[in-house]
Amino acid sequence: MSDGIKRTEVAQRAIDLGEALNIKLREMSAGSVVPKHLEVIPLDAESTRGGEFARQSIVLTPDEEGARGSIMCGWIDVSNRAAEMRDYALVRDQFRERYQMPLDVSREEYERLVGALHAVLSYHKFVFSRLKSASSPEPELPEIAGGESGGWLRMAVIVLVGCGVGLGIAYLLGS
Repeated sequence: MSDGIKRTEVAQRAIDLGEALNIKLREMSAGSVVPKHLEVIPLDAESTRGGEFARQSIVLTPDEEGARGSIMCGWIDVSNRAAEMRDYALVRDQFRERYQMPLDVSREEYERLVGALHAVLSYHKFVFSRLKSASSPEPELPEIAGGESGGWLRMAVIVLVGCGVGLGIAYLLGS
């Protein structure tokens, strides 16, 4: 699967595995409006500096080239034999935020795609993890004059809480 470019061993392994995964992943589509499949974004470097830059993105992307609706949903790191996929709820929410429309891939379809990827990576002895969305919704702050969402107040509360936590940690470490 070499294209004639001289690369380090890790970089070439990353590209080879990415190409092999993409062949397998293109066989499976999901989505009711715009069919999509998982795709490993090719590494575009000749060297990964000993594997330091060997991480490749995994994207849920439309089958039709140039169609709108790609969303990053994980990564694979060949040098460390590790991979991580985002939970469906996290991908769905990020898609809605980016494109201002609902994701047309169901949870079952997404899990089927992720399951196929997991099966291949498990065979190659990769450690596979899942990034889950926050299990509990963030508490609502009361609205106070100064904007529809109380943005400045929310930020002030976050900064104050952060400062308090930082001072508490500094106090404990200084004891």
